[in-house]
Amino acid sequence: IMDCIIKKVLSVDDKVKHGTDNYVDDIAVNEDVIEVRALCNHLLKYGLVCKESENFQSSKVLGMQISSNEDGKLSWRRGKW
Repeated sequence: IMDCIIKKVLSVDDKVKHGTDNYVDDIAVNEDVIEVRALCNHLLKYGLVCKESENFQSSKVLGMQISSNEDGKLSWRRGKW
């Protein structure tokens, strides 16, 4: 159900739709299209509160912790609330 809600809310605004990608309640943000703060404000209009963002190369992933090893390989896991 949460996946459907997030997909619907992200699709309401064209800029949000084109600047994001999601998996269930995790949202990847292309900051060349939309800033994280603008996305959070958009989500808030629909009663959805987001966690702090984590850097992910040139994008950010809300609700995930991303780390890289010495070789630069990225890994991620759910962040602590």
